[in-house]
Amino acid sequence: MIRDEMLKFCKVCRNREVDLKRGMICKLTREYADFSENCPNYDYDEQEDKRLSAAQENIVKTEKIGGWLGFFLFQICAGILVSLILVFTSQWPEDVAVYYILQGLIIIPYMLMGVYTVYAFLRRKANAVFWGYAYLLVCLITNILSLLYGYESMNTMTSLVWNVIWSVFFILSDNVKTLIPKETRRVTTIDWVLAAIGVVIPSIVCMLVYSLVMMA
Repeated sequence: MIRDEMLKFCKVCRNREVDLKRGMICKLTREYADFSENCPNYDYDEQEDKRLSAAQENIVKTEKIGGWLGFFLFQICAGILVSLILVFTSQWPEDVAVYYILQGLIIIPYMLMGVYTVYAFLRRKANAVFWGYAYLLVCLITNILSLLYGYESMNTMTSLVWNVIWSVFFILSDNVKTLIPKETRRVTTIDWVLAAIGVVIPSIVCMLVYSLVMMA
């Protein structure tokens, strides 16, 4: 168990003590917490837990979404809109039905993941950061496939650069850490299953579309 995980217990333990030089330590051992799963000296402080929860809830409610995070959410919405416009304004192939089925299998999961990511951040959901990464992953894979199949373009390269920027942003952003603190983040089995579907289906369909185009 890493120190950040141990601190979740220490912060609500009656045996906690704050050292001005070293930070939070155990007042019984005078050392940092050091346990794997359970601390033998853990003494749960319910009042402190409630106080910290209330304080965190107040911060989350008052913290605004702005700056880079606001731009990220705007970029998702703009990306979905542009993708829809391109689908309906592109030159139609002879087999229109097949074209729209394949495009739908790519666009719909991408769109749903993007919409939910925006919703999750606006509502401060515990799985918001997870879905942010899932959305970036599907964008990354489809862009890499585009390059691998020889469809290089400025838009593809720009998108790849933004993928890297946003991934680093989620790791370092204080705004994200305040809105969705690490200790409150939760990812359910349903999240994993839906994210897997949302990433795998567009990726497979992209490979199929590019292969068909190259064979034509």
